[in-house]
Amino acid sequence: MKKLYTIYILSILLLTIFIIGCANVPKDTTTTTGQQPIENQALEPSGKITLSTIYKFNTVKTFSYRENTNIGEQRATNDVVYTVRKDVYNGADTYVLTSNKTEESNFIITDRWIDKTTNKCLQVVSNLISNGQVTPQPFNCDMKGPYSVNSEIELTSSGTEEINTTFGTFTSDTYNLAGVTYYVAKNIPVPLKVVYDDGSFKAVLTAYS
Repeated sequence: MKKLYTIYILSILLLTIFIIGCANVPKDTTTTTGQQPIENQALEPSGKITLSTIYKFNTVKTFSYRENTNIGEQRATNDVVYTVRKDVYNGADTYVLTSNKTEESNFIITDRWIDKTTNKCLQVVSNLISNGQVTPQPFNCDMKGPYSVNSEIELTSSGTEEINTTFGTFTSDTYNLAGVTYYVAKNIPVPLKVVYDDGSFKAVLTAYS
């Protein structure tokens, strides 16, 4: 009888300890709504295509185009190398796009300051180097085409087209703005091809890194 009484007392004691322990467990105050907190959600792309969308200067250091110009009776083909670096212009964070163009025995080196947010051209400085002489060239930001002042205007989609380059064949999306067509491929930081609709200019990408 004494043994049963002892077991009964021990049982009561263990039950009391268990009840006290449960009462001290912190309650979970988290509410599950099936939706992540706003700060952890990825923003969905707006789908708006502008020049700042198709020219990803933050992901490329150099690129080259074979450029054909056809203005009046003057026709020319040049291989132009572009390099990209960062700078500040009038307080704005910019990319400096430097092009090196060879014409016969002369070199034309042009620096364009491109706003990092909008890809809008802010300033151009161009110099002709011939026989060791440097001659400044009159040059302003273009009103249309790559690196122009129209960079914030939305481009119009005009379908797809297969483009052959020196480094492969790609199916590109085509976009048009102000009489210029851009051929854009996924994962390529600059357009595969740029064509002025009046036939005066065409550039085909030959390399990038």
